[in-house]
Amino acid sequence: MLFVVPEHLLHRTDYMVLDSMPLLTMYFCIPTLKQMYRERRSVDAVVFTAAFVASVLYHICSVMEGGLLGARLCGMECTTIRDLDILSAQFVLARTYNFLLGVEKPWVGAISAFTFPLVIAFHAMADTLTLRLAGQALLTSLLLTTLFQIAFQGIKPFHFHSKRYWSMAMGFYVLGFLSFVQPNKFPEQYWLWHSLWHVFMSVGYFYLYCRAPLKLEIGTGTSTTGQSGRIQENAGARHERGWMGKFVYHEQICQRFSTQATS
Repeated sequence: MLFVVPEHLLHRTDYMVLDSMPLLTMYFCIPTLKQMYRERRSVDAVVFTAAFVASVLYHICSVMEGGLLGARLCGMECTTIRDLDILSAQFVLARTYNFLLGVEKPWVGAISAFTFPLVIAFHAMADTLTLRLAGQALLTSLLLTTLFQIAFQGIKPFHFHSKRYWSMAMGFYVLGFLSFVQPNKFPEQYWLWHSLWHVFMSVGYFYLYCRAPLKLEIGTGTSTTGQSGRIQENAGARHERGWMGKFVYHEQICQRFSTQATS
């Protein structure tokens, strides 16, 4: 076990359905994974898949008899699986940061891709790894990436195909991180806040990586650009109810555009 297990993770509610919510909400990661494989983003697809598997296994552990400290899964202690979940999630954040900055030079992107895991591996072997140190390693790799990006290419925060989707992604990220810290104040509601963390972050990743820049007619596969260059959704979007309906609709748009772009 590399990281200390907080007290609120050692206790479950009296309702299986509530304890299972963090596991069930991992479903929202699937659209982003599908999108990455469709667009052949090989490295991101592998990193996100590894993080997805680690998180699913960790949350299965959470509902097993014996809990995190006593259960084993896939030949590993559940505390080890939690360690892998934490590290892979931070690695995903490092990869995402490269995308946010508009990193194009491979060697600049490699700073966050390799610096963070190498530092983690070194301290893990030396038995000196802590959650705080892992966070510092992540922030250091992000800072180095930023400095080299500014020096050799410049920041391109709006290199995305859709500024609207970028704004939506940032909004969901803010909601996600706010949800993530709530169990520290409301430990008995861990199942709720951690589930919301999964939902908000997964939807944020989806919108961040969606490449559909134009009005895309799902029925015909054709696209057109308005005078302002902004995304204009077709009439079908206006009939969707609630954010979940629009999310499903946007997934169809991104799927159609990704298929066209890679065919």
